Amino acid sequence: MSLIKRQKGKNFSDNEISLLIDVVSKFIVIVENKKTDGSTVKDKNDCWQRIADEFNASALEASRSAGQLKTYYDNFKRKTRKQNADDKAEFYKTGGGSFTKNLGPCGERLISMLKEQFRPDDNAFDSISQYHTMEPAPIDIKETIHDANDKMSVAIENPVDCIDNQTDNQAVICTDTPVDIIEG
Repeated sequence: MSLIKRQKGKNFSDNEISLLIDVVSKFIVIVENKKTDGSTVKDKNDCWQRIADEFNASALEASRSAGQLKTYYDNFKRKTRKQNADDKAEFYKTGGGSFTKNLGPCGERLISMLKEQFRPDDNAFDSISQYHTMEPAPIDIKETIHDANDKMSVAIENPVDCIDNQTDNQAVICTDTPVDIIEG
């Protein structure tokens, strides 16, 4: 029996990860089907082959097999779950204050596609069950002002309850757009 050493493939670039998430999103119902009977497994294998064909038609860097894409997707999903849990723990560790987010934009897109898989089951006997389901308070915007440089300033009711990543009176409010906070 001869042992052939497997050659390491090229790492996935950020563009390839984004492309993979885009392509998988079209087939998400089949890919994330939890059934394991013969016909479902055949459908999933056919689906991964279609994903590979579509991915390779659009990819600029390297050609990937269906098996490579499936393995990377499963590993990326696992990594995203871990980063999401770490971010949530860090957020509560700082008391809701500022912290550095580990989750990237592709991970956030994956979470938005698979919301139900990232939400833990309800447990009436868990004293901190609300920890997992707490949503940020809604933002009550009083006034939005754009200056000559198209910089946006926002006056809000309660800035402490609704702002993530607060730094030096700037914040990110539900978008990646930096705004000045005017307490009103």
